[in-house]
Amino acid sequence: MIYSLKPYWDSILAERTWSWTLIGILYLLSGLLVRSWFIRPLARHLKKLSREFQHEVKKVYLQHSFWGWLFFLIPLCLLILFWRSDLLPFRLDDRCVLIGALASFILSILMHLQAFGKATLLTLKRSSELLEKKMFEA
Repeated sequence: MIYSLKPYWDSILAERTWSWTLIGILYLLSGLLVRSWFIRPLARHLKKLSREFQHEVKKVYLQHSFWGWLFFLIPLCLLILFWRSDLLPFRLDDRCVLIGALASFILSILMHLQAFGKATLLTLKRSSELLEKKMFEA
């Protein structure tokens, strides 16, 4: 099996003008998988609540998650630039680019978690204010 994939692997390594798309797809798939490891448990617990509350949290999350998505795409651009350059010899600048990409990816995960937490808290605040308003009107 591995020997049958060797020609494809060699062409990916040799022809970097088009193979950056495969690296980009691989990053997106693996990055979304890692992101889901952190977000999925929170979303599971959110599904235990009412649909109205779920919808409101998702709406607020999408409003606040811009920076998380931006820091998610920065490593993609850095990896593509790194892939299209000559890999050998491995220079100090290349290490800095890869460390920057990793730091940006970790920051994107933290930004998504922060956006999810902020969305949950803002939605709780709004629903408690509505509840208090209904209690005082009655």
